[in-house]
Amino acid sequence: MGHRQEDGSIVFRDNYLAVRFRHEMAAFISDAANAVFGETIIFYRVSAISTLSPDLPANATFEEYSTDAESRIFADIVLREEQFEGILAEEFALKFQNAGIISIFNIYVVSDDVFRTSADISLINPPIDPIEARQVARVNSNPTEIRVDLRGE
Repeated sequence: MGHRQEDGSIVFRDNYLAVRFRHEMAAFISDAANAVFGETIIFYRVSAISTLSPDLPANATFEEYSTDAESRIFADIVLREEQFEGILAEEFALKFQNAGIISIFNIYVVSDDVFRTSADISLINPPIDPIEARQVARVNSNPTEIRVDLRGE
């Protein structure tokens, strides 16, 4: 994606680092979610529409990428119905705020049967069946603010 600079030059930016670090980010999200909620299923997707800061070099570290002001982390967290408590969503968001990561998470609950069946699905970009899953929260975090919107509680 080309962006015209003030001097008329064009700088090309993409999401290369997001793709490069997709497995590390999925593991980071999974570790944080499992620590807070217990066993979870993470559906992490690399953003195809946002571009990263032109200041990030192609050889940036995972920490540089994940804490960049233009990085945006999106994921769906799936739990068993009995695992969710609203206060835990804030605790989960704090893990990302403390790491300096800007993120948006949708938290869903499913029955135990659906959870066991879904546990075999790949962690990268699988679909969520809206008939079998109920969204209970949307969690936004950045280095200065946390927002937890509870749904249906």
